[in-house]
Amino acid sequence: MPAFWAAVAALTLPVLALLARALLAPALAFFAALFLHMVLDTIGGGILWGAPFNDRLYTLVEVPASQPHWVLSFLLHWTFLLELGIWALALYLWRKGRRA
Repeated sequence: MPAFWAAVAALTLPVLALLARALLAPALAFFAALFLHMVLDTIGGGILWGAPFNDRLYTLVEVPASQPHWVLSFLLHWTFLLELGIWALALYLWRKGRRA
């Protein structure tokens, strides 16, 4: 429910900016990760971006049921390579940051 999390962020972040500035950066990271997760779920899965106002499931790519089990259909689809690339980039950036 993106609208719910947007409302929570809109209420939480200004309060933290005024009362607990040390918690603002972790909260921003939390909400950024949350929204990035929803955006990435939209690629091969589906998100109710209009909830609670409409019940349409938004997805960018339909993963066809090409295998006997739905998990295999996802693992053998090109969108899974995209996810692996994101993980590889995250691991690279994490290791690079640890060396510095």
